[in-house]
Amino acid sequence: MIRGFFNPETGIWRPLGVLGELVILSLLWTLCSIPLLTLGAATAGLYDAAVHSLRRGETNSLSRFWRTFRRELWGAMPSTALWGAALGGAVALYRRFLSTAVPGDRSVVLAVAFVVMLGLLAGLAGWVFPLLSRFTFSFGALDLTALRLGLGHLPATAAMAAGIWGALWVTSRLLYFPIMVTPAALAWWCSLFLEPVFRKYEDQKNGAS
Repeated sequence: MIRGFFNPETGIWRPLGVLGELVILSLLWTLCSIPLLTLGAATAGLYDAAVHSLRRGETNSLSRFWRTFRRELWGAMPSTALWGAALGGAVALYRRFLSTAVPGDRSVVLAVAFVVMLGLLAGLAGWVFPLLSRFTFSFGALDLTALRLGLGHLPATAAMAAGIWGALWVTSRLLYFPIMVTPAALAWWCSLFLEPVFRKYEDQKNGAS
């Protein structure tokens, strides 16, 4: 009985192990994202590690994170700058609009349009670095493929956008404490929608080879 109680695959230990993975991967992602230009490579590493540890139950999450992070570090920087500029510019425009808008029906419509645009951009950005963690792309091909897949799978893109903005909202409202778990939890959430798409293309690639 005692041996069974301390089995890491049973009882309370399994949820605690998952929580530990969430915390470790989230903190790694946060530390590796501090220079900002490394955020894309950190996200690729986080997604790869989250898929293999949280979805598949593998135990090599740290080595997978570091291996993917190092492999994609330089290649991810141009896309990090591109999508960071796009999202930052959209947020700046939205804030400028809110500060100058005159209350009325037209301003409400424009505000909703801005929110939809921000959500779409966030959802499309959610495809980029998971793609990079799984497939080999040049800079242009990576971003074009992310756009094509994101627009071609709009329900998945919308679900990821909701997860991204939800994680940002919760983290900002609770004094940033949730950042200890939200990055890895968000990677797991996005994997629910990305993995079926990736698997289809992997199967096609394997079938053609």
